[in-house]
Amino acid sequence: CHFMSILGQVKENLIGRSIYQWSLIKYREIYFEGIFMAIACAMDIFVKAEKQAVDLKNQLDKGADFGKLAKKFSTCPSKKKGGDLGEFKKGQMVKAFDDVVFKKELLKVHGPVKTKFGFHLIKTIYRN
Repeated sequence: CHFMSILGQVKENLIGRSIYQWSLIKYREIYFEGIFMAIACAMDIFVKAEKQAVDLKNQLDKGADFGKLAKKFSTCPSKKKGGDLGEFKKGQMVKAFDDVVFKKELLKVHGPVKTKFGFHLIKTIYRN
């Protein structure tokens, strides 16, 4: 039947078009997020009490090693790596954390930064 043939062609065209649109969307996500999205690498010491965060910040200001303090005092899983969070995209962390990482001076310890989780001492290693 001619009608079924035309319907088949329309279906193939729609499927082909949706696959094309999907691949275009994926290309844009990979290209723009991978190249143009802000990415940073930071270190974090996370504690529940503000007083402890202030004490640790004072030690860091006097030259203490960030990684050693993170391993000893941080309650974040990153403590195993000396507080190293690795790379992450803007928006992956809570706003207060992102604001420090993506706006404040590099290689300087900032904080204590209060989030809904507790208090952070943050050292941004690099960002694009």
